[in-house]
Amino acid sequence: VERGRQTFVADLRVAVVFGDIELSRTLRDFEGPPGPFAGPPEEVPPGLNAQHLKSSDSIEVPMAELRLAWRYRFGERWTLGAAVDGTAWSDLATPPGVDPDRPDAREETTLVTYGLGLTLGYRF
Repeated sequence: VERGRQTFVADLRVAVVFGDIELSRTLRDFEGPPGPFAGPPEEVPPGLNAQHLKSSDSIEVPMAELRLAWRYRFGERWTLGAAVDGTAWSDLATPPGVDPDRPDAREETTLVTYGLGLTLGYRF
């Protein structure tokens, strides 16, 4: 929508990404004297149990993006603008070793990002 020197833009995009992924995770349980262990992996103390989990899966990831922008034209060639973006990716794969029935598991499978932007433009 254009109103004089101002322009307002709203953009909603929805998509689904299909593909194959490979997830891996290493779980470590230390059974020994209390205290942290921060040494390199080749110096693993006795009593450290490391379990490597790996899985492959075919996935479909629904995505939605909303962008709201405003631009103000000053002069014949210059614009000043601001924008707000929000993106959500749903039903992401749960890493191996994470219980999908856990109460907060839904938070782990949805990725939401937000962004703000300022622009200064020059038209040739």
